[in-house]
Amino acid sequence: MLDKLHDCDICGDINLKVMIDGATKSGRWGCMCTVCHSNIGTGLGIGRGQKYEWNESQLRYIKVDG
Repeated sequence: MLDKLHDCDICGDINLKVMIDGATKSGRWGCMCTVCHSNIGTGLGIGRGQKYEWNESQLRYIKVDG
């Protein structure tokens, strides 16, 4: 769901304002912070990942890349 703040599935960072829903180098997918994505993510785009930013006025994530 994109209508609530997510925590990073990798490091546990809470209430991410920028979140990547993407693949990891191990092949598993998850919601992750930008630091974890830069360390173990496979990039952005079809089949790799999408980047979202939290929009406070709409109370949901908005896709900004991928």
